[in-house]
Amino acid sequence: MAPKKSTVLSSGLADNSVGFFQVFAQGLIANGPLAATTVAMTAAASYALGALPLAYLLGIIVVVLWINTPFQFSKRLASASGVAYFVTKGVGALWGYLSGLSYAVYYIALIPANALFFGIMVTSLLPAIGIAHPASWLWIPLSVLILIPSTLLTYLGIKTSLNYAIFVAIAEILLLVIISVVIIVSVGPHNTLAVYNPHLASGGFGGFSIGLLVAAFGMSGSTATVYLGRESKAPQATIRRALIWATVLVTALMPEWLVSMTGAIIAAWRGDSCRFLQNGMCCHPK
Repeated sequence: MAPKKSTVLSSGLADNSVGFFQVFAQGLIANGPLAATTVAMTAAASYALGALPLAYLLGIIVVVLWINTPFQFSKRLASASGVAYFVTKGVGALWGYLSGLSYAVYYIALIPANALFFGIMVTSLLPAIGIAHPASWLWIPLSVLILIPSTLLTYLGIKTSLNYAIFVAIAEILLLVIISVVIIVSVGPHNTLAVYNPHLASGGFGGFSIGLLVAAFGMSGSTATVYLGRESKAPQATIRRALIWATVLVTALMPEWLVSMTGAIIAAWRGDSCRFLQNGMCCHPK
């Protein structure tokens, strides 16, 4: 009897080992729902100011246009190289190499940047919740600490990693939905449609456009599904389904969160929505 063929090739990739939900989880967790509401949202808010919810709503159009590109390529192509493979097949090996190199640099920079952001954010928030910490270096161990789970999961294999991603993604989404509902209900009559005005942005329409692009970037992480072209079962169909559903869920969630968040800020102004909208998000409350 012939020995059973292993799905793990010499490259270390586990071919045909993950299904739709794992690929779907890759798209969700790469978007980072909680991270997107802190990092990308903060950056977008610095430009869009009071028009932040509108920037996210219109950003969906940009996301759909961008997602359509890997969706169309995934009908015929599947590779662990993802976008770099698409570029190689489209315009040649040199541009594919440069594309892959740019993504490699991006992800190498993203990991320590997220870790540093986490450490600095936590140490900044601790005094706000009544926890004093005299150590000015506390952000260093916190930044290292956040790297441990992802490092361990890398060595446990792709299936374990993506099963964990499913749990984390669902937990993050449920948390955001619950918080959004609570905020919308608690704000009550201070919910307003006045935030859907691009002139509230810093620098008017120009600043709003930058905020819109940053918002769109914060919702476009579901393209990470295309990097599972080798590991996913029936990759052409699986990747496209996961890409669509991850994008739909993220783009449906983010505007809801932003609308409720803006309402909460207005409520913090004791209902003075006019003053809030005139000054964007960079003022001091009464």
